[in-house]
Amino acid sequence: MPLCTAISEDGATVALVTSPHIVGSRLTVPLYQVSSSSGTSNLQSTLAASISSYGLSNENEDGDPQQTTLTQLCFASQDKLLCALVNHKVALVWDISRGVVAYPIQHEDDDSTILNVHGTANHVYALVLSSPDNKLCVHQYEATTGKLVKKLKCGKLSQDSGGDDTAAVATSCCMAVTSDGTTVAIRNGNLVRLYQLDDGSKCGKCKLKENGTSSSGRAIVTFSNDNTLVATSTGSGIMIFTVKTQKAVGTIYVEGGDSSCDNLALSKKGDSVYNIIVQASSSSLGALYSLDLSKASKKTVLKPHTKVSPKEGGGEKVVLSLLSSSMQPTVVAAMYDYQRRLVHLQNINEESGEDLKLSFPEDESNAEDDTNDPSSAQVNAVKKRKSTKSISTVLGPGQAGGEALQITDRPASKRAKISDDEDDFDDDDDEDGDGEKEQSIAERLQRLAQEMQESDDDEEEEEESGVATKIDFNPKKATTESLSHLLKQALTSGDDTMLELALGVRNKGILQVTLSALEASHIALLLTKLTSRLASKPTRADELSLWLRFVLMSEKLQSVVASGGTSDLNLRPLHNLLQERTESFPHLLRLEGRLSLMGHNS
Repeated sequence: MPLCTAISEDGATVALVTSPHIVGSRLTVPLYQVSSSSGTSNLQSTLAASISSYGLSNENEDGDPQQTTLTQLCFASQDKLLCALVNHKVALVWDISRGVVAYPIQHEDDDSTILNVHGTANHVYALVLSSPDNKLCVHQYEATTGKLVKKLKCGKLSQDSGGDDTAAVATSCCMAVTSDGTTVAIRNGNLVRLYQLDDGSKCGKCKLKENGTSSSGRAIVTFSNDNTLVATSTGSGIMIFTVKTQKAVGTIYVEGGDSSCDNLALSKKGDSVYNIIVQASSSSLGALYSLDLSKASKKTVLKPHTKVSPKEGGGEKVVLSLLSSSMQPTVVAAMYDYQRRLVHLQNINEESGEDLKLSFPEDESNAEDDTNDPSSAQVNAVKKRKSTKSISTVLGPGQAGGEALQITDRPASKRAKISDDEDDFDDDDDEDGDGEKEQSIAERLQRLAQEMQESDDDEEEEEESGVATKIDFNPKKATTESLSHLLKQALTSGDDTMLELALGVRNKGILQVTLSALEASHIALLLTKLTSRLASKPTRADELSLWLRFVLMSEKLQSVVASGGTSDLNLRPLHNLLQERTESFPHLLRLEGRLSLMGHNS
C-alpha cells in the first residue's frame, strides 16, 4: 500500500499518511520536521478534520459501507497551508499554524470530480471534471481566503482517459503549475497541453509515445523548479520535455515489475544539469537520475546513478517514498513499517553515486547490540516492553512530538506503589478472571465505584501527609513567595511532582500576582505543561481552567505573542485541543436530544 506524502518547499516539513483509506469520520495528517543537519525527524503537529462535516461518509445512502480515500496531499502559500484531496470530491485546506481547516474546496454539483490539486505561493488550483459533458476546467483560488479567482477551460476529456470511470480518469488526467504561476500543464490522454494562466491561451503541447499508466499507477506531470522542463509518467516510465520548444529531451524506463511511478521531481543542479527523483508505484524502490540538458535529445535514455530501497528483511511490510522539495534541492526518504508501525525520515545524499539500503534506527541499534552480545537482543526486547508498559505519553491535537509528557497525575508514592506491585496485579487478574465474568453489570459498577472512592481517599491522604513531608509546601497555606519559588524550581528542573503541588493552589489573588512575576520563558513552558495535562486527562478541565485563564492573561505572554515570539508555538496546541473538543459538541447535543425523546416516549 503506497504512502500518501508531500514535502514543503524548503524541504523541512513532510506530511505523511501511512494509509490512504480513512477509517471512521476523522482524517488525521501528521506533519514531521526533518533536520537537514542531523537527518533526524520529529513529529511537529497533527492536523485533523471531521470529513462528515463536508458531506463525506463511509456509508452510502443505503447504509452499505463505502471506501473513503485520501488521494493527494500538497503544500501551498509558502508552506502555510496543506491541501488534502478526499474521494476526488472535497479538498480540505488546513491553516498549519492554527491547526484548523481554513476552507474546503468543493462544488455544489455532485457530478463534478476534482481530479487533482496544486499549490503555489499565492494560489491553490483544482483540476475539475464536470459531468455529463466531460469538460476539464482549472479553478484558481486565492490561497489565504479560498475565494474563486478564475476558471480556465481546458477542453474535453480524451477518449483514452477512462470514460465514465472516475478512478480510471483520475489516474490518467492530472495538472501541474509553474512556481511563478504563469503556466499550467494538463495531462489528458497521450497529450500534455500547456496554457497561459493569465488569458487561458494555449502555448504548446507535448505528445507522448504511449498513453496512460500501468494498472496500479497514476498519471503524474510536474515542472522543474526553474520552470524549464516538464515531465510526465507513461505506461513504461517517464518522458521529459522542454517547456519552450516542447521537444523530448530524455526518457526514463522505470525498473521493477511495476513500471509506473508515484512521485516525480526535477531540480536544477548546475547550468544545464538536472537531478530527477523517481519513486516506483510498488513503493519499495526509488532512484536518482541526472540529466545534462546540453547533451540531451529525444533518444536519450537515462540510467539511475543511485538506487534507494529498504534494507533487506523488510519485505512487503516496509514501504518507501522518495520526496524532493521544489525550491531546495533536498531529497528525503520516508519509510513506514506496517508491522511495527514505525515511521522514519532521513535526508539522502544525491551525490553519493552508490545504491542505498535504508533501515530504521532501531534496527541499526539492535544490530550493534547483537554484535557485542548474542543474548542482548532478548534483553533489549524485554526492556522495551517494560518501558512501553510503564510509561504512557499523550500527544494533544496539533501538539509537537517533543511536548508529549508522561502522565504524572498520581502522586509519586502512589506511582511507585503501582509500579512495584504491577506483577502482583497481573497475577490477581489471572486468578480472579473467572469469578469476575460471573458478576452482573450492576455488581461490577458498584465494585468499580468503591475502588475509585478508596483510590481517591488514599491519594488525598498521601497528598496531605507523605508528599507534604518530602516537600515543605501546603497549597492551602501558600503565599506568593512560596508559590513563585516552587513554580520556578519545578519548571527549571522539570519536576512534575512539584508542579502538581503548585497546581493545587486555588487562590485567585495569589495566582495572579505569582504568574505576573514569572519570566516569559517560564510562562510559555507552564502553558505547554497545562495543555499536555488537559489533553491527557480532560476531566481536569475545571481544575486547570483557573490556571490557564491567568496564564493567558499574563502581560508578558501577550507581549511575546504580539511581537511574533516563540510563545505563539505554545498557544497552537491549546487552540487545536479546544477546537477538537468543540467539534464534538453538536454530536453530543444531537445525542442528548434523541435520549430525551426516548425518555419522554417511554
